[in-house]
Amino acid sequence: MTAHTREQLEAMTVEDLRKLARRETNLPGLRIAGMRKPALISTLLGQEEETNGNNGLDLAAILAEALRDKVVNEETVRGLVRQELEAHEAELAKVIEEITRNKPVKEVVVTLPTGERKEVGLQHKAFETVLKLAAARLDMFLVGPSGSGKTFCCEQVARALGLPFYMVAVGLQTTKSDLLGYMDAQGRYVPSMLRLAYENGGVFLMDEIDAGNANVLTVINAMLSNSVASFPDKMVKRHDDFVFIAAGNTYGRGADRQYVGRNAIDAATLDRFVVVDFDYDEEIERELVDDKEWAKYIQKLRKAAQPERLIVSTRAIIKGAALLGMGFSKEQVLDMLIFRGVSKEVKRRVMSVAEEIRL
Repeated sequence: MTAHTREQLEAMTVEDLRKLARRETNLPGLRIAGMRKPALISTLLGQEEETNGNNGLDLAAILAEALRDKVVNEETVRGLVRQELEAHEAELAKVIEEITRNKPVKEVVVTLPTGERKEVGLQHKAFETVLKLAAARLDMFLVGPSGSGKTFCCEQVARALGLPFYMVAVGLQTTKSDLLGYMDAQGRYVPSMLRLAYENGGVFLMDEIDAGNANVLTVINAMLSNSVASFPDKMVKRHDDFVFIAAGNTYGRGADRQYVGRNAIDAATLDRFVVVDFDYDEEIERELVDDKEWAKYIQKLRKAAQPERLIVSTRAIIKGAALLGMGFSKEQVLDMLIFRGVSKEVKRRVMSVAEEIRL
């Protein structure tokens, strides 16, 4: 280990200290990502960590002790634990980036309709279908649960095709101006991202389409069916490399038991799309983290939680592995990522059923 003085280390940023710790110590990367500045400095100086040996998570231990002594109630503890998680949000984002960036990639090669072969790395099982449809310039609607990777897949499709990527998430407050652009007070046209993609080429993702206003969404009907479209300033020709992808959690027929805030989409709009089912890809989920047992356990919980209307997405696997590496307990991680606001009975039932599932 290179010799450093405390003064030199104190002058460094937390990020620089983490980089130094990764080079000069044998600590796991996830543990380093969860350490705060005092602990990093002590570690680099070869001293005992100034975190009571718990990576800065001594608050959780204190709260657990207080709970046993009935000093605070359970809801207070959960609220404070959530605050602790928020304090680690920046570190957690870096941990997730490290997990996804450093994983060994299984090279996937796809053949486009043009005959060109592309190496695209580790991708969702529906990626090849989406890529082929995009290469053929067919407008499509990806339907799948929250956190299944729809947005990331579309971004990777754009990269594979060498096209710019644009994304807009729509909701009830989305207006025609948000989609088509508008004329400002000086009479100058202000373009939208949809206009940029339509006129210049690119992959445009309209995310959460089933959360939008069906009447507003009809503005895309003509542009998807014709070679020209009307915008506030003029008629615009559709670029040969314009690809329109919609994504949602339902098939556009309205709310269901789980996605209660979704709206019905006009049949004329739905008729413009090729529909692609986009479910969770369990093989990729296990590739994204080192802790394979954690990934498998979350996948069991997903199957067990289906009757309870709980969202158990890929995010729970990635974020959960990061949080476990930062020192949070398994129970804390499950409460923060999955069993949010559910009763103890539902939690017990789901966990009990999960134990009976074999993958």
